[in-house]
Amino acid sequence: MENVRSYRTSFLKIGVAFSILPVGLSLYAILVYNSPPPPWITMGFGGFLAVIGIACLVFPVRVSDTGIHSYDSFGRYQRVRYTDIQSVGYVLGYIVVRHGKPGSELTIPRFLSNFEGFKYDVIAHAPADNPLRSFLEQRF
Repeated sequence: MENVRSYRTSFLKIGVAFSILPVGLSLYAILVYNSPPPPWITMGFGGFLAVIGIACLVFPVRVSDTGIHSYDSFGRYQRVRYTDIQSVGYVLGYIVVRHGKPGSELTIPRFLSNFEGFKYDVIAHAPADNPLRSFLEQRF
């Protein structure tokens, strides 16, 4: 039986990050136009945050003995074996894992609720020459 651990995105951290934009837009509208933005803008951002919150609960990042499960930049949830990982990068708070399928790179949020546990599990299970393991050891 395969050992699998799940790591969820910290909704508090992502909520604060996504709250900056609507607050900034509201302040701009008040200062420039002397009126708050229309209610549909505020409700739109609230709905967006609700979708993000549900996604944080439904789509955890999973680490197993053989690979990782995460979502790509299009929201597709997929599994990648450690042996298939070719390179790793970092873009705007996300670790980008390239594994040979163009356009389907995994995106792992840096703001996981237990990033240290995620890092420890990847280092414990991935081979020594794995690009993700090397990236986590050197960068974080």
